[in-house]
Amino acid sequence: MDPAARRHLWNVLSQVRASGRTLLLTSHSMDECDALCTRIAIMVNGSMLCLGSPQHLKNKFGQGYTLVAKMDTSDNEETGDNSDNVQQEFISFVQSSFPSAVVFEAHHGYVHLQVPDPNVQLADMFALMERAKREQHVQDYTVHTTTLEQVFLAFARRQNPPKEHGTTGSLAALKKCCSCGEK
Repeated sequence: MDPAARRHLWNVLSQVRASGRTLLLTSHSMDECDALCTRIAIMVNGSMLCLGSPQHLKNKFGQGYTLVAKMDTSDNEETGDNSDNVQQEFISFVQSSFPSAVVFEAHHGYVHLQVPDPNVQLADMFALMERAKREQHVQDYTVHTTTLEQVFLAFARRQNPPKEHGTTGSLAALKKCCSCGEK
């Protein structure tokens, strides 16, 4: 579906929901679920593992904050620092304030960290990054909370592969339920 048609459909569904009607939506698009749903259930291997509002699921199953920093490596020749040293100094700087910070990747002047500690406040994260802009070689940064997509993917990793070659788990369950025996 093209973006304009999708937006139109979202608007229609939002109007239906606003009128007090109940909608049941199945989707793998977490952006769609976040925009349209007041309650979300995530199923893995045929079992519902969680149920709640999008914000509740992000708060309960989220991994804290994601931090991406663009390092300014333009003056490295003057200081003798190379890009790897600048990135490592920044990582150490963040980990000194947030020891739980984990590096996802660091290359070509970009550092991507996950801060999973639920006790970290967003204000503290921004204060640290503003300090990093002054004291480190941080040119720009973004901080955001865990997305619904990240929560969904964490649950999806628990999905077991189909047991029968060429048969999905749902189809196998349907065959067992109906006992029709046809393949």
